[in-house]
Formats: sequence, structure tokens, C-alpha cells
Amino acid sequence: MEDRRARNVKLLTHRIAEFIEAFNIEGCNLLLEQRLELLADIQNEVAANPKDEALAAEFHDLLIWLEQQDAQPQDKVVELKAKYQLKLSKQKKANVAIKQYTSL
Repeated sequence: MEDRRARNVKLLTHRIAEFIEAFNIEGCNLLLEQRLELLADIQNEVAANPKDEALAAEFHDLLIWLEQQDAQPQDKVVELKAKYQLKLSKQKKANVAIKQYTSL
């Protein structure tokens, strides 16, 4: 596996986490697509070289690293979603109350 592709995957992973913190969903989606393309390229190389155990081990290690790195932003996404849903629920209640008040 080319070190360049693995480095790019790691760089994209860090940028994805930053975009999640900044609530930049569109940018995050673009970076996820780029990362997925790189991972698919690496996976194709591993599949094309089934006897290259070092390559397969490197890819496996990269996937384990990704799993660990993605856990934190994933938790943040769940937290942001819950906050947004709570805010949306409060807004709906306020809208209903205003509508009832104005209909009096």
C-alpha cells in the first residue's frame, strides 16, 4: 500500500472530525466520499495481491485505526442530533402555544 494513500486517509479523517465539530455537514460528506474512494482503491490493491500479507496487515491496521478515530465524531454527531431534536421539540411547543394564544 502506498504510504501516501494511507496518510491521505488519516488526514481526511482528522478533517472530517473538524468539520463535524464545526457542524459543516456538506463539507463532511464530501470528505467522507473522498476517504471512501481512497479506501476502495487500497482494498482493490489488497484484493489484487492476496499473497501480500504485509499489505493486508497494513490495510487491517488502517481500518482498526479508522474505527477508533470515527468513534469520537460519531458520538458527537449523536449528541448534536439529540440537541437539535430537543430544540426542534421546544420550538414546536412554542409555535403551538403562540397559535393557541392568538386564536383567543
